Amino acid sequence: MHKIYQYLLDRDFLPVTPVIDKPQNEYIDILDIIETSYKHEIEVSDSYHVTADLCLKEGCHTTYAFIHWFIMEQI
Repeated sequence: MHKIYQYLLDRDFLPVTPVIDKPQNEYIDILDIIETSYKHEIEVSDSYHVTADLCLKEGCHTTYAFIHWFIMEQI
């Protein structure tokens, strides 16, 4: 998140942290933890892909390159 905040600040945008729900902290077993974590990582990856697609559509190659780093990190 710090990397995203700094990217925005460097471009004179004021980052705003959205309110999020309290994360789940009770699980049935280790398999439940792994499955929940995996599902979350898929959602994160999907959101980066949506953002990258929007960057390309809008012709914002600088932000696309920035988001690409996060996509590669998800691998």
